[in-house]
Amino acid sequence: MPARRRRGASPSPMSSSRSVTPEPLSPAAAAAAKRAKMMLRTKWALIMTAMTAGVLWAGHLVVCVATAVLQCQVFRELVNVRYKAEEAAEVPNFRTVQWCIFFVAMFYTYGSVLAGLALGGDVVAKPQRGWLISAHLFVSFCLYVCVFVLTVLSFKKGKFASGRSYYRYQMGQLAWTVLTCCVVVIQMRYVVHNVSQGLFWWLFPSSLVIVNDTCAYFVGFFLGRKIINREFLSLSPNKTWEGFIGGGLLTCIYGCIAPTLIFHHAWMYCPLESMPPWGAESRGMMRYLVPELACEPPQSFQPCAQGTCTMPIPASVGYLFGEDQTILGYTMSTRTRDPTWAASRVRVEEAGYELGFMYQLEGVFNGMLPVQFHGILLAMFASAIAPFGGFFASLVKRAYNKKDFDEVIPGHGGIMDRMDCQFLISLCTYVHMAAFVRRSTGLVQTESVMAWMSSGLDKSTLLTICEHAAKLAGKSCS
Repeated sequence: MPARRRRGASPSPMSSSRSVTPEPLSPAAAAAAKRAKMMLRTKWALIMTAMTAGVLWAGHLVVCVATAVLQCQVFRELVNVRYKAEEAAEVPNFRTVQWCIFFVAMFYTYGSVLAGLALGGDVVAKPQRGWLISAHLFVSFCLYVCVFVLTVLSFKKGKFASGRSYYRYQMGQLAWTVLTCCVVVIQMRYVVHNVSQGLFWWLFPSSLVIVNDTCAYFVGFFLGRKIINREFLSLSPNKTWEGFIGGGLLTCIYGCIAPTLIFHHAWMYCPLESMPPWGAESRGMMRYLVPELACEPPQSFQPCAQGTCTMPIPASVGYLFGEDQTILGYTMSTRTRDPTWAASRVRVEEAGYELGFMYQLEGVFNGMLPVQFHGILLAMFASAIAPFGGFFASLVKRAYNKKDFDEVIPGHGGIMDRMDCQFLISLCTYVHMAAFVRRSTGLVQTESVMAWMSSGLDKSTLLTICEHAAKLAGKSCS
C-alpha cells in the first residue's frame, strides 16, 4: 500500500512537473488567442499613431523633447536587461553611476543644440549669450571628469556568494552601460539636426521602417517558405526570405511615392532655423510649441527643371567622375552613358576652398522630385540594413532570456522593441542629408561657425572671411 503524503509536505518532483505543465490549446482556442493578440496590437498601434500625430502637430521642439524622453526609456530598458536585485544590493550606487554616464552623454549631445536655439542663431548680435556655446564643451568635460572619478570610486572590493568578484561584475556593467550609450545616444544624436531641417526628415525615415516591418510581416505570412524554403537567419527563425525581399520591394515603392503626397505641406519641409525669442510678438509660449512656419520649398522638394535633377555629392565621391575643365571658376565634367541618361558633376572652387560637387541627372526625370530619389535610397537602407537593428535586439533578448524588453506598450513590449530599427535609419538619414541633400560637404553647424567668428578674431581676419563669403554669395561685403 503506497504511503500517503502528509498534509503540507512538498510534492515530489514528478508531481510538481505534472502540475505546472500547461495543457495544449485546442485549434479554436489558439485561433481566438491569436486574434485577441492581434486586436490588442492593432489597438495600441492606432493609439501610438494618434500620439505621433499629436507630437507632429506640436512642432519641431516637441518632437525633439519626445525623442529625448524615448531615449531615456530605451536606456532604462537596456540597462535593466542585466539588472539583478540581489547583486545590485551587494554593490550599491552603481545604477546611479550608470544614469550619471547617460546624463553626461545626453548633455553633450543636446547642449550645443539648445544653446544655439537660445541664441536665436545669432551669436554676434547677442554677445551676452555667446558664452553658452563656448562654455558647453568645457562644462561637458567637467561633468565627464566628475563622473569618471565617481565611477572609479564606486568600485567595491569583495565577492558574491557564487565566488564571482565584485570587480568583474562592475566592469561588465560598465561595459554594458557604455555600449548602451553608443546605441541609444550616439546613433540618435543627429535626430535633432534632422528635425531642424524639416519634420519630413524625421517622419519619413521612421515611416520607412514601419512600412518595411509591416510589409515583410504580411508577405512572409502569406508566402513564407513557399518560394524559398531556406532559413533566413537563425537569430530570427520567424523571418523568411520572401518577407525580406517582398517587404524591401514594397518599401522602395513607398519611398518613391510617399514624398509626392506630403512634399507640398510647409509644416513638413520648412526647417526650424531657431527658437523664437522669449516674449516674441503676442503668442508667448505657444511660439515655442507650435511655431508658424512659412518658407520656399527647398530644392529637393521642387520638380526637376526640364528633366534635370541636381544632387550634391561629397567631394571625395565626385573625384571618381570624368576629367575636369575649369570654366569661370567652376569645374564641370560630363559623361554620357546612353541616349536617355547623362551625368555631369560640377565642382565649385572659390579662393582655394573646395565646397563640393553637384551631380546632375538628365533625360528621364520630367515631373519627378529630387526627394523621390532620396526616398528610394533611404528605402533601400531601411529594407536591407535597418532590420539588423532588430536582429541585434533579438540577440540581446535571447542572450538574457527575455521575451520583451518591457511591458509599457500592451501587445508590443517595450519602447526598445519598437525602436530597435529606428537608430540606424536616423543616423543614415543625417549622413545622407549631409552628403546628398545639403550643398555643403562638411558637417559644420551654423552656431559653431558663428561662435568661432565671435571668439576674438581680429578685424582683418573677419574682413577676409567676409570677402570670401561675399564672393560665394555673389554680393559685396559692406
